[in-house]
Amino acid sequence: MIIYGKKVKEKKFDFEIPAIVQSSIERLIKGQNENDMLIDCYMAELACDINSALHVDFTDEQAEELRNYYIRGGMYEND
Repeated sequence: MIIYGKKVKEKKFDFEIPAIVQSSIERLIKGQNENDMLIDCYMAELACDINSALHVDFTDEQAEELRNYYIRGGMYEND
């Protein structure tokens, strides 16, 4: 889900986020807040990075928390 023009914030989770996933999150947040037209690409990159780190750096439940916030629209609900 993408909502152009809406400012978003990074969310703090109670688990460690691997560097590659953190970099993708930062690009996504920056792109969203700057109305970058490549936001869908940043979201896809983050989804791939989450999948790559799954079972190595975090659990299924933790991956779902990240997906729900950054990919499925949770970041738009957080003002």
